[in-house]
Order: sequence, then C-alpha cells, then structure tokens
Amino acid sequence: MQKKDNEALKLLLIAGGGAIIFFTIKKGFTGFLEVIGIKNSANANKVSDEVDNANSPWQPTYWTKVKDANLFTVAYTQMLCKQIYNSVGYFVDNWSTAFGAIKTCKTKTQISWLAYHFNMLYKEDLLSWLPGTIWPKDRFSSDEVAQAINYVKDLPIKLKK
Repeated sequence: MQKKDNEALKLLLIAGGGAIIFFTIKKGFTGFLEVIGIKNSANANKVSDEVDNANSPWQPTYWTKVKDANLFTVAYTQMLCKQIYNSVGYFVDNWSTAFGAIKTCKTKTQISWLAYHFNMLYKEDLLSWLPGTIWPKDRFSSDEVAQAINYVKDLPIKLKK
C-alpha cells in the first residue's frame, strides 16, 4: 500500500513539474506566474483600473451627468440585468449570453444605466461582479471582461438626434 502511495505521489510531482515546464516554455516565466495567480495579466490590470476609474461609463452614476441620455425602460434594463446574472452557474458560465446583454447597449450612458440597475437589483457593482473571485464565485475571465470594456470604450456617450 505504501509503495502505491509513493508511486502516485511521484507521478503527481512529475505531472506538476511537466506543467510548470510547459507553461514556462509556452508563455515564459511571466505567463506561468499569471497562470498560478501570483501576477496579474494585462487584462486583469485593465479590469481593475476600469473598476477604480470614477469617470468610467461602468459607474452606476455616469448616466446622471449626461443630459437627454437615451436610456432603456426600467423593465427592459432589469431584464438585461437578469440575463447577465443568470449567465453564470457553479460549473458553467455563458459569456456569450452576458456579453450579448452588454452589447444591447449602444451608448456609454446605457451601460451606466445597466450598471445602476444591476446594483439596485443585486447590490453588486456590475464590473466588479463580472470576473468574480475564486470558486464558486468565479465568473468570467479577465480577457472576457476586457472585451466588454473595449466594446464600451468605443461607444458614443449618447445617441445623436
């Protein structure tokens, strides 16, 4: 029995060493540090910077600073919030569903309106909520959330009349 345990441990250590070598070769040492969570990737830093930006359209109050903003109805906005919230599960998260709801917004004020109602419904900041934390509250990758940030960055503040 002891010999089998030692062989299993030996195989586990070999597999772990192989994984370290693989990731180090594939992405360099920095990539390895990102994989094991010691160093943030560029996209993780981008998400963090956007969360901390007080002038970001992801802020729930951004829309209040724009006169005649083109906003959705409350009911439609709450439906989009629920679509985003329900796109995550314990084992499978559906980024295309969440990003589809975000892409429904065509202006920065609409994103802020969405973030405002998400906060009202779930008592969570939308942009902070999207990536989550560790399992079981891990949600979307930094790359996916950065995709949403890039989408919003190119939107107009409001629709022209």
